Amino acid sequence: MNRDELARAVLGLDGIGCAAAAVAVSLDERAAGSVDPSQRVRVPVAVALGATSVVLVRAAVRRPARRRDLEIAAAVNLGWVAACCVGLSRAPSRLGRGLLITTALSDGVAAVAQWSLRPSAR
Repeated sequence: MNRDELARAVLGLDGIGCAAAAVAVSLDERAAGSVDPSQRVRVPVAVALGATSVVLVRAAVRRPARRRDLEIAAAVNLGWVAACCVGLSRAPSRLGRGLLITTALSDGVAAVAQWSLRPSAR
């Protein structure tokens, strides 16, 4: 697998993960409630995850992977890391804290990978 294929695979996997998270937040009250018992942020988070998924998957299908797409993906992932850190102060349950920590770590790893896989400036 060459560097471009790897970059596109990382974008695609990240996009699929965001889509799965959007579905989980939308459909699983227990998962969403473990992070925010009031359920106030459930719909906005699901919509944001869905939008993130679309951006990432669209970037993944472009050939070759564009530097700008990888930079945007890395920045968006860092935004999700920040959102998870904010959520940690509000997560009342162990499950909620675990979901937020796992998400922050996986998004942080994705951001580093996406930034590292950017093609050189032309």
